[in-house]
Amino acid sequence: MDIQGAFDNVSFRAMEEAARNKGISDPISAWVLHLLRSREVAAELGNESLTVTTTRGCPQGGVISHLLWLLVMDDLIGSLKEAGFDSQAYADDLVIMIGGKFDSTISERTQMAVDLVGDWCLSKGLNLSPNKTTVVLFTNRRRVNFRPPAVGGTSISVSNETKYLGVILDSKLSWNSHLSYITNKAIRTFYACKRLFGRKWGLGSKMILWLYKSIIRPMITYASLIWWPKIGQETAKKTLTKVQRLICLSATGAWRSSPTTSLEIILNLPPLHLHVKSIAASSAQRILPNPDLGTSGRLGHMKILTEMQQQGLINPISDCMPRNIDLDRNFTVRIDERGNVENTIRNLPNGTSRWYTDGSRTDQGTGIGVYGPRIKRSVSLGQTPNIFQAETYAMILCALLCLQRGYNRIVNRLYER
Repeated sequence: MDIQGAFDNVSFRAMEEAARNKGISDPISAWVLHLLRSREVAAELGNESLTVTTTRGCPQGGVISHLLWLLVMDDLIGSLKEAGFDSQAYADDLVIMIGGKFDSTISERTQMAVDLVGDWCLSKGLNLSPNKTTVVLFTNRRRVNFRPPAVGGTSISVSNETKYLGVILDSKLSWNSHLSYITNKAIRTFYACKRLFGRKWGLGSKMILWLYKSIIRPMITYASLIWWPKIGQETAKKTLTKVQRLICLSATGAWRSSPTTSLEIILNLPPLHLHVKSIAASSAQRILPNPDLGTSGRLGHMKILTEMQQQGLINPISDCMPRNIDLDRNFTVRIDERGNVENTIRNLPNGTSRWYTDGSRTDQGTGIGVYGPRIKRSVSLGQTPNIFQAETYAMILCALLCLQRGYNRIVNRLYER
C-alpha cells in the first residue's frame, strides 16, 4: 500500500499526538514541533524567488524525520493488529497479509483493511494512493472469484506480482521474475563498470574482483534467505553461472572458450549458486533465535539450516545475544566530565584497582588494549569489527579479567585513555 507523500504531508498534530502517546516528554515534543513549524522553504526561478513557512510534513533527509514518521506509523500498525490483520511496514512501505479459504471472506477482509488504512490516512492529513497500491493473490488455484477492493470509488488493480523492498513476489512464488530482475541488474552494472577497463588497459584483476565482490555479487545475494530454493533448479544455476563467467573472463583475460569451472578455481570464487546458499544460511542462523519464529524455525525457507548443517558447512552456534535481566547489580558506574577525570583518579580511595581500556581501528585492522595491575594485554581482532565493537569488547575483556582474579567490588568506572 502506498501513502502519498508520507513524509511531506503528515500533519504536525499527528506527530505531536504520536509523541505524546509514546511518552516523550513535553519539553522535547515542544522543541521538535517548534523546529517543524518554524521551517521555511525557498524556491528560485530566474529573477523570481519565493519563501514560505511549512504547514505540514517533516524535512526530507532530516536526522529525526524517520523517527517522527515511525511514531505516527506505529499507530496504524497497532490499529491493524487490533482488527486482526497481519501487517509489516518499513518506513512508509506498508504490506498487509490476509489469508483464508473462501474468496468471499478474503474479499471482505481486504476491503475492511483498505477502509481502515484509508480512514487512518485521512485522520493524519494523508491520502492512500489507489494507483500505486497493488493486490497479489498468492494461490495455486486457477479460478479465483475475488472482488478487488476500492479506495474512494477507485478500484485497486490485481497483479500477478509486486515489488516490495527490492524483492519481486509473484503469485506462484516461483521467483522467476526476481531472478531475472537481479541478474539483469547485475549484468547492467557490470557493463557500466567495464568502461573502466579493457583486455590490455584499465583496472587490474584485483580491482575487478573487488567490484564484483563488493558491488555486483551483493545485488544478487540480497534477500537470498527468501528465494534460495529457486537455485535448486538447473536453469537458475545456469543463469547465475552466466553472470559470474563474465567476471571471470574480464579478470583473467582468458579466451572465451575457457571453462567456467577452471576460471573459478584460479580466482578462488565458489560457484555463485553455492555462495547464494551460504549467505542465506548465514542470515537464517542470525534470525533463528528470534522468538517470533515460534515452532516454525526450521520450516519453509529456514530449511537451509538443516541442509547446510548436514553438509557441515555452517557452525550451529548463533551470534545472537540472549536477553538477560539482572536487577541485582554488584557494581556502580560513575561517568565524570572529561576535565574532572584526572582529579577523580588522584582522589580514588586506597586499594582501588585502576584499569584502562581502549579500542583502535586502522587500515591494518582492529585491535584492543587492556592495562591494569600486573597486566598489559593487546588483542588483534582482524579486519571485520568496527571501532564500537572494539571498545565494547575491551571493556568486556577487562571485566572478565577482574572476575578471574576474584575482585568483588569495583567502585570506579573503566577509564579510557
